[in-house]
Amino acid sequence: MLPESVHTLHGPDCGFMNCMFVFIRSCCYPLTLLLIAGCAEKQPAIQYSRLLPGHYLKPVDTLVFHSTESVFVTRTAQITSWREHILISDFYENKVWVFDTLMNFQRFVGGKGSGPGEFSSFPTIVPADSFLWLMDHSSMRASQYDGEFRLLQTKTFPSGFLFRRQAVFRTNRFIAAMHPARLLKAAEDLRHESVFTVLDTNFRVLARLGSWDIQYFDNSVAAKTYGYHNADVLLTGGWDGGLFVLQKAVHWVTYFTAELHELKKFGRLPAKWKEPPSIPYEQTAYSPEMISNYMGSTTQFLTLDCDTTYRRVFVNYVNLDSTVFFQRTMLAGKHYMQVYNDQFDCIFDGEIPGKLAFVRNGYIYVLTDEKPEFLRLSVYVLSG
Repeated sequence: MLPESVHTLHGPDCGFMNCMFVFIRSCCYPLTLLLIAGCAEKQPAIQYSRLLPGHYLKPVDTLVFHSTESVFVTRTAQITSWREHILISDFYENKVWVFDTLMNFQRFVGGKGSGPGEFSSFPTIVPADSFLWLMDHSSMRASQYDGEFRLLQTKTFPSGFLFRRQAVFRTNRFIAAMHPARLLKAAEDLRHESVFTVLDTNFRVLARLGSWDIQYFDNSVAAKTYGYHNADVLLTGGWDGGLFVLQKAVHWVTYFTAELHELKKFGRLPAKWKEPPSIPYEQTAYSPEMISNYMGSTTQFLTLDCDTTYRRVFVNYVNLDSTVFFQRTMLAGKHYMQVYNDQFDCIFDGEIPGKLAFVRNGYIYVLTDEKPEFLRLSVYVLSG
């Protein structure tokens, strides 16, 4: 039996920055003064995480959804949980499928279109306490739903920005992988660009924070190409209102306090890391075949999640198959997972039988099968 309580409280790397204060106003709270960033001279501590062996994955449950002619997931874009639901964002149908905790179909939200409650691309699911937000990368809009999945309102993202499909809601604000629209010609272009954007609930920009890791600006051919293809971040909420971020060209995870103070970088090179090949960017980006072949020769960071109950951070990385761009699933290749405890030591770094879907309350949900006929989630606990 699946554990009864499946809750989501979802949830960035910034280097030096000036001290700044940002006024945050919402419709429910009075004007408050929030300290967003620390002083320029203060750098976060770096912890080279130890590997502490002895933990292993123990299977505890299997959840299967069998498709019908009218109810089937074309391809999973995102899987998460909210309250007593498992939610799946559909890559092709631009809707969110709603299941109960046993993977029984309940309903769907959204669909293709440009009207209220419709989406131009698959929606990014952002749980926010008693509300659910679905964010549309293409139309640059966010739709808010209540606990019964009724549409409450639609908000427009700030003009002139691009949304990178990663967002976290924390204490009346959004932390989003969002940056001004630009054409990225090389990883070097990131040098003077912030990593993430802080927004209020009306999607007004409060601050743009963070600096890209120095590894993005390494002069080697391998680093330049790998940095270009991984100029992105993964975000997740942490315990005590904190945040975690992983820049996808480096293995460091950065921990932020609830006030967005960059406190610590931690991590260790994955056990199954593949060094990026020394291939010039120009030889990797002119066709889907070239891009797919390149991705298949590198390690990709795919998912970052946090179990706030047990205070553990999860990093799903994958050595993809070279044909990944031509398959309908991210299950291509071999998936692995690092788990860090609240002291930021690595207590597990091993293979998992699929893509990490989400973690909640001590349980680890892994998408192990994605076929037109059915979806399967395997549920594990970390023992040892």
